[in-house]
Amino acid sequence: MNAIESRLGDALARNFHTRPDNIAIRLRREEPFRDVTWRELYLRSQELVAYFRGHGATSGERVGIAMHDNLDCIASVYAAFQCGLVVVPLDSQLSLKKASGRT
Repeated sequence: MNAIESRLGDALARNFHTRPDNIAIRLRREEPFRDVTWRELYLRSQELVAYFRGHGATSGERVGIAMHDNLDCIASVYAAFQCGLVVVPLDSQLSLKKASGRT
């Protein structure tokens, strides 16, 4: 895990502990707009940390994350960084076949 990833994880945890009910992000693609608190973002990211680790992800491995404007996408990036994974952003409009390189 590099210094930037470490600081992002630290910032998420710090905001969860000091201002859990403050708005962390505003999702504008959902109707109506949805505000996500630091608590929601932190807890979802911790669930995804457990998921990644439970599926054998180890530091330095790559993980593809489809870039959507939703809580799971943002929490997945935080979780991947906390696990030391390398995030590979994927265009959410790509088919699975194209994303895997099997065109």
